Amino acid sequence: MRILTMVFVTIFLSGCYQAQIYQTRPDAVAGINIYTVDGGKIPGNWAYIVDDSVKTASRQIKASSHVCSLHTYPVDATEALSTSIGHAMNNLFENAFPRSSTPSEEMVSKEKLSGTVIVKLDEFYPKFNCSVGPVEGYCSATTDISLTALVIDYKKKKQRYAHANAQRSSDGGGGHMCDGASKVIAESVKRATKEVLERLAEKISFLTSADK
Repeated sequence: MRILTMVFVTIFLSGCYQAQIYQTRPDAVAGINIYTVDGGKIPGNWAYIVDDSVKTASRQIKASSHVCSLHTYPVDATEALSTSIGHAMNNLFENAFPRSSTPSEEMVSKEKLSGTVIVKLDEFYPKFNCSVGPVEGYCSATTDISLTALVIDYKKKKQRYAHANAQRSSDGGGGHMCDGASKVIAESVKRATKEVLERLAEKISFLTSADK
């Protein structure tokens, strides 16, 4: 068993001496659980805007550990995060409409909008480390995501902010030449995205229901 372990360690570490680039693109989150004050979707027509800051949800990272540290993992969550925000808004509001800019007074009246929500990315920070196991390398990843939403309520003539953050982790095998780390990173990003959007949606619900 000791010999087998030594052989594996030799193979695993030698693989790590051949630098690779593993593109990492997390999947969007569709199954977002929304908890609202009234138990249902927020009524009315609401516009939502995914701020340009979401386009910065990408990082080029390396393992914090010696194992797999030679490889580079470009993590691009821009599309996944943008799509996930759209799913969250559709689950939160009775009628949600994506917009690229804040609607004019004319559009607010024409489309009978109740409000507009602008979602901004404050922080996107994935990280990971790997270690050598008895059979396969083992990796652990953690992702921090922070979002802020500006909620513009046209009926109440108020603007308020909702903020949420989340940190989620994922573990898994390192795979061949550390390629498995990419899947572990992607899963941690997906889990953090789900949690931060659920928290943000709940806070938006409280804001829209306050002072009814």
